[in-house]
Amino acid sequence: MPALNTHYIYDYRTNVRIVITVVRKIFEAFKGKVQIKDQKVHINLDMGIAVYPEDGKSTLELLRNSDKAMYKAKKNGTSFEFYFLNSN
Repeated sequence: MPALNTHYIYDYRTNVRIVITVVRKIFEAFKGKVQIKDQKVHINLDMGIAVYPEDGKSTLELLRNSDKAMYKAKKNGTSFEFYFLNSN
């Protein structure tokens, strides 16, 4: 996977594979309980993902679409969802 601060142009399928790799790493980082001071806390993550430009051209459109996908993930108990899977 390329460094996150490097800009590349990929086709949509490649973008999705990269996003899934990053999302899995984020979930792995929060797996189990996290120690905060003297307490162990369980963190539950739910993510909605919208990919530019396929799922929106403006920041507002991307936020709206990722928000819809996040609520779909919460409803389905799937942890994360892509917007395009929910667009119909």
